Amino acid sequence: MAAPEVEGEYGLTAYPNPTDGHLDLNIMMDLDDVANIDVYGIDGRLVMNIANDVELFMDEVQYIHADLSGLETGIYFVSVRTQSGELMTEKVQLVK
Repeated sequence: MAAPEVEGEYGLTAYPNPTDGHLDLNIMMDLDDVANIDVYGIDGRLVMNIANDVELFMDEVQYIHADLSGLETGIYFVSVRTQSGELMTEKVQLVK
């Protein structure tokens, strides 16, 4: 029995973007890993931790919901940093 084909690309997708604060993240890796997910302001400072020690599995999409509604309107960067050192970043515009 063959493994199902994987659709989409490896990496991080954040939507809807722009968002009113309710943000969905899709993360897909080409290897098993563990990651932390954070939000940084346009000035580079950490403003929110979304999740720690998220298990990521090769060729499987990990869905994460984030609530950014407590942040001010502006541009933010969602960052996924894996234990193996891979960094994925997605620019997100928060509008209210």
